[in-house]
Amino acid sequence: MELDHLFILTATEAPEADALAAHGFIEGAPNRHPGQGTANRRFFFGNAFLEFLWVEDEAEAQSDVVARTRLFDRWHARGAGASPFGVCLRPGTPGEQPLFRVWNYRPPSLPAGSASP
Repeated sequence: MELDHLFILTATEAPEADALAAHGFIEGAPNRHPGQGTANRRFFFGNAFLEFLWVEDEAEAQSDVVARTRLFDRWHARGAGASPFGVCLRPGTPGEQPLFRVWNYRPPSLPAGSASP
């Protein structure tokens, strides 16, 4: 497995990311995740990216499809002890299996046929 991206749950519009931009980091295009209820600001590196993520639509973020991720719960409680950090991995080689238990997550914004293990 290798690092795909790190995320940090933030306030709406991720003002926390302004510090990176102010220090010369180049910001990529923001993204919205229809059906997941989240949006982000992103900073890309050679083989991974840093994502500043917030909830935009609380109903979508709490839907049956998304609830298992606990993104809403962690975002909502980020200032009260919930970890705002997440690590997303991808296979290092085609067909590589993770060394720990995973479940497939297919947010509505992903193209048909793809999933996030």
